[in-house]
Amino acid sequence: MKLSQFLLSLVAVAGILCSQAASAGLMNLVVNGEFEASRTNPLRWTATDVEGWESTEGKIEIWNESFLWDGRLGSDGQPTGQHAEISWKTDTASIWTSFTIPDWFDGSEGLFRFNYQNRSARGLWARVLLPESAPQEFYVSSRNSWSLLDASIEGLSAGDAVKLMFTSDGGRSRGAHIDQVEFFIDATKDLRLQSQIADVPLPGSATLFALGAVVLGWRRTVRKV
Repeated sequence: MKLSQFLLSLVAVAGILCSQAASAGLMNLVVNGEFEASRTNPLRWTATDVEGWESTEGKIEIWNESFLWDGRLGSDGQPTGQHAEISWKTDTASIWTSFTIPDWFDGSEGLFRFNYQNRSARGLWARVLLPESAPQEFYVSSRNSWSLLDASIEGLSAGDAVKLMFTSDGGRSRGAHIDQVEFFIDATKDLRLQSQIADVPLPGSATLFALGAVVLGWRRTVRKV
C-alpha cells in the first residue's frame, strides 16, 4: 500500500471513531443479551452454559441459528443468530443475568429492554432485583410474534448489584422465549472522565478533514510531475 493510501485510510478510520465517540452516551450492562456466545448444533436447540447467564436448571435452552421448528426465529426475523427459551425442563425454571452499576454512575435511572414471545406459555414475568428495595416486576404476553418491553428503572445507585430474572407463566417445557436483553445507563460522565485522563486525545473532525485534503492535494501534485 502506498503512503498516501495508508494516510487516507487512517483519516477515514479516525473520523469514524470520532463520530462514534461524539454520539455515544449510553452503556449496555448486559453481557450476551443476544445469546450469541454458545454456538452448537446449528439446526436445533441446545441446553448449554451461556456466558453471563445462570438458570435454576443449571443449563439454558438456546435456539440456535437456522433452527426454524415451530416458526420461532430470533427477534431479528432472520435464520441467523440465537435466542433463549426460559424453560428447558419445567415452567418453574428461571434464568437470570447479573451486573454491577459502575462506581462513576451519578444518575438514578436505567432503561430495561427485551424482546419476548410466549410459545405455549400464558406469558412471562421479568423482574429487576435491586439491593434494599422491592423487586420491580413486569408481566408481558405476546402469543404469535415478538414484542418489545421498554421500561424505565428507578432507584439505581453506583455500586448496586442488579439481577434481571425471567420466568415463564406456564407452558411446561415449551415456555416463553426472550432475545435482545439490554439494560442501559447514562455513560456521559464516564466518557468525560476517559477524555480527561487520555494521554493523546483524538484529533477533531476539522483536523482530520484538513489532513485528508492535504494528502489528496499531494497525490494530485505527484501525478502531474
